[in-house]
Amino acid sequence: MPDELATSLQEASFQGVRFPVESLSTDSGHDHAEHTAYGRRGADLEPTGQRAETGTLVVPCVNTPLLVARYGELFPALYRTLIAEFETTPIGRLQHPTRGLFPALIKSWREDVDPGDRSGIRLKVEWTEHNGEALVDVGPDGASPTDPATTASAQATAADAAMAAALPAGSFTPTKPVIDAGLATLEGASLPTFFDVMATLRAMLAVVDTNLAIAALGAASAFAALALLEDLRATLRALQERYQPGAGALRLYTVPETMALWQVAVAVYGDASREGLILAANAIPDPLFVAAGTVLTVLPDDGS
Repeated sequence: MPDELATSLQEASFQGVRFPVESLSTDSGHDHAEHTAYGRRGADLEPTGQRAETGTLVVPCVNTPLLVARYGELFPALYRTLIAEFETTPIGRLQHPTRGLFPALIKSWREDVDPGDRSGIRLKVEWTEHNGEALVDVGPDGASPTDPATTASAQATAADAAMAAALPAGSFTPTKPVIDAGLATLEGASLPTFFDVMATLRAMLAVVDTNLAIAALGAASAFAALALLEDLRATLRALQERYQPGAGALRLYTVPETMALWQVAVAVYGDASREGLILAANAIPDPLFVAAGTVLTVLPDDGS
């Protein structure tokens, strides 16, 4: 793969482990039942709902200069990390380039080795969505949203309006106050502790899940509200990935704003004293100034 192509590759992640995507495919459709009659040509087709989405991702685990600068060593380091996640977490959080963040089953992975290319290998990963949560999460202009926080607030407004139109007054819990309060905590001037972050994100997701459990949302007249709530949940999970990178595996973490190293340790480990683990894996000239956008390698924390 020419190295200049690396600048145009899409990106995905599994359990917080980011990786480049060289190509992808997604299959969607409807399940149905066929009712046939003796002596009659054809069948009466009864749609029974959308089938689970499935797809493939081709991951170039190859060590080109641009890819290494962005992801660190891809082969064998990133390759081994991905295989370990696939083996230990059959159903995990997949951040997909077009479907957003959702739980997915990793059905299989296959290695393609080119004898003429000794810089690494390619992984072809097959996935299936879990519980129908893979949704196309796009903004009003048709583009994928780049700021989950701004998107979450707008989606909460739209979801509340749709529920008010479809459900009786008092039968649902407005999401907007909870979402905006949570965003104020996460995006505020003072950095929340790791445990505050977890509690805030749980509360934001809980109000969405409470509304999604309302039986009346299963009616056709409430489909818009249901779809907006599910989009909101996908956006909140994308936001969760920003603040809570997966635990227990070698991964990369992009510093969201300029921090001291101890603040980064709180964000990724929940413990300021773990800053030594970050120093062990990264060249950090000034521990009091880690610039926004810095990509850090985060080592597993064995608790020692």
